[in-house]
Amino acid sequence: MPARPTTAPVTTGGATYDLTREAVEAAASRLLPVHQAGPGGAEWYVLVGGGLHYVSDVFAEATEGPRTRDVKAVRDALDLLGFPLYVRADRDLIDNGIPAHRG
Repeated sequence: MPARPTTAPVTTGGATYDLTREAVEAAASRLLPVHQAGPGGAEWYVLVGGGLHYVSDVFAEATEGPRTRDVKAVRDALDLLGFPLYVRADRDLIDNGIPAHRG
């Protein structure tokens, strides 16, 4: 298995940030996990160590940048760095499953 990169660039809001595994892990250690932080309205989550965190909160804490609502670039960077991502299921997904799997 090839080694994962240690840095992944994220461009959001016209600025580019270098996201690193170390910065993500340090950010997560300073944030409350989702189950302790309460509802935040976010759809995307990242698992860092044993804690599940909002993607946009981890990004903002790790880069000292803004808490972005455009999380696609952040998700891609976190995935590239090897962090598992999760999404909250809406009613359609719960009732019907993933569209590609509906046969």
